[in-house]
Amino acid sequence: MQGQARALLDERPESMREDEWADLCSRVCSEIRFHLSDEIQMQVLGLTTSQELWKYLQKHYLNTSMSSRMHAKHKLCSCLMKDGEDLSAHV
Repeated sequence: MQGQARALLDERPESMREDEWADLCSRVCSEIRFHLSDEIQMQVLGLTTSQELWKYLQKHYLNTSMSSRMHAKHKLCSCLMKDGEDLSAHV
């Protein structure tokens, strides 16, 4: 796991060859993309390195401010189905 974390921070160990480093960064980038929703994958389409991808995700999704939490709570509450509403129409 330590190698993956270094790939995110762009800190190549001196003992690692360039081709090994490029392979590791590529695998880390693929692993991150594998876990993203289709919507977010479209947003990061032009990002090619694990470092770019990680910085983008941190900037856009690591916000833990009060306003961010309130927005998320509001978004969640707005998803509630109203009494008598058809489930298929709600989804």
